[in-house]
Amino acid sequence: MEGRSQAQLISRCTLGDGSTVLFWDDNWSGVILAENYSELLQFSRNNQSSVRNVLDAQDLESLFMLPLTENAYKELTSLQTFLQSVTYDEAAKNKWTMI
Repeated sequence: MEGRSQAQLISRCTLGDGSTVLFWDDNWSGVILAENYSELLQFSRNNQSSVRNVLDAQDLESLFMLPLTENAYKELTSLQTFLQSVTYDEAAKNKWTMI
């Protein structure tokens, strides 16, 4: 939770186009990914990537500095599985709500 703004702690986003939602630090998936994938986050090339930037990446591995540790690789595999179920609407705005 260190470094998160008050707004990040009390809000959740329903994805629209994902362009204004921080992939790692905003609550858009029901959890804060920086907390669930903390080992993998250490290898991220850009900790401020938007959800849209990550979802649009041609190759998820290109977003990380390689080689990964064994634990980071396990988290990457888990993240890849999770991201397969994520959809966004390029024509819609992100919707923020208080939790």
